[in-house]
Amino acid sequence: MCKPNIYIVERSRKRWDSDMTVYWVVNFDLRAGSGNKYLEWLKSEEAQKIRRKIEEETGAKYVGTYIQEAGGVPFDFEAWWELPNYAALDKFNRASSKALDEHMQKIYPLVDVEAGKIRLLRPVGELKGYGSTANQ
Repeated sequence: MCKPNIYIVERSRKRWDSDMTVYWVVNFDLRAGSGNKYLEWLKSEEAQKIRRKIEEETGAKYVGTYIQEAGGVPFDFEAWWELPNYAALDKFNRASSKALDEHMQKIYPLVDVEAGKIRLLRPVGELKGYGSTANQ
């Protein structure tokens, strides 16, 4: 759906530590005129079922979808998924998830696919330090 632009907060050789939480964040805009339809779908029981299936199939936990209210960011919405570590992220990225495919099919007509961007974040509290060798 979105062309991936992944940003990693800390680069190190030990990126597969088992105790590092990773947040997979997809930024996007909606197509003109599709806002109410998207919000209706996002809050629907069908969307909740699909997200639960995605969680079961991939191990990613849906955190929520947020709208930008201030700050001059270039996107209106962010969808957040939490993974316990980079190995789970790898599994999530490689998963053949029917539910994820279904989710994409439902939102594709509503989302501006050219404007999307993906970010990858870690909680600062889990860092052992900051710098090129701090988390090795």
